[in-house]
Amino acid sequence: MIKITRFFYINWLVFPLFICAYFTHSLKNLAISYCVVLVHELFHLWASLLLNVRVKSIIMMPFGMTMRLASNVIKSPAKECVIAISGPVSNIIMAFLGFLYMSVAKKTPSALFFTALNVIIGFLNLLPAMPLDGGRILRSVLTQKIGFLGAVSVTKKITRAISIILCVMGTLILLVTKINPSLILVGSFILLSMISDSKNNEYIIMKDILYSKDKIKDNDILRSKLLCVGKGVTLGELIKKFDYSSFHLIGVINEEKKVAKIFSECEIVDAVTKKSTASTLSEI
Repeated sequence: MIKITRFFYINWLVFPLFICAYFTHSLKNLAISYCVVLVHELFHLWASLLLNVRVKSIIMMPFGMTMRLASNVIKSPAKECVIAISGPVSNIIMAFLGFLYMSVAKKTPSALFFTALNVIIGFLNLLPAMPLDGGRILRSVLTQKIGFLGAVSVTKKITRAISIILCVMGTLILLVTKINPSLILVGSFILLSMISDSKNNEYIIMKDILYSKDKIKDNDILRSKLLCVGKGVTLGELIKKFDYSSFHLIGVINEEKKVAKIFSECEIVDAVTKKSTASTLSEI
């Protein structure tokens, strides 16, 4: 990795790619591709800075660019959704400008390539699969509904299904055309990224559990969320409903439909560490 600025890095494999593009007379299309993905990532960067989310770096890789945040997770689902959607929005804007240019000026091969590329990148990034922008949007929306762990579980299943569909479609297209393995590569990339992202999510979850007692400082105000559950619910099922943006209070409902006891999320986390996720609320 070559450091250009404090935030911008280039993978050394990019240079052989440009040399290869020069000798194959595809340098112009490669340069257009990198310009498109650069604008895409700059929109992510702009949204992150507006929302006060710290950015670690932007890395130029052989087949695109990626922005890395200072933290593995954005604890506000709304902020994550806005940052994720800003990238595809840039592609929609650029595709519109491309169509506008071709309608009022000359329809050149470069303009057609630029417009088509933005449509393809925008569409692919909106697929609800991690680590694509669509997957992050889906996870952030689900986090507000069913908690972070539940959202991760659902997103992982959808990601697996989409990656398999893309690989199957790519294989069929490759057998028919014998020239286009792109969908296979996209599906494989999503599948491999999902495996890597799963490891990161496990780390995030464990870190959140270990530091849950620090969620509220002495001078903090945090929105609370009340969860009403039966005493037979397991701690593992309950933790799936937790998210980063709220402090959870758990009301245990008895047979008379009255609140028998109230636990805080810290007490639930303590119970998980002392017992197991299979323990029920009636056991603590």
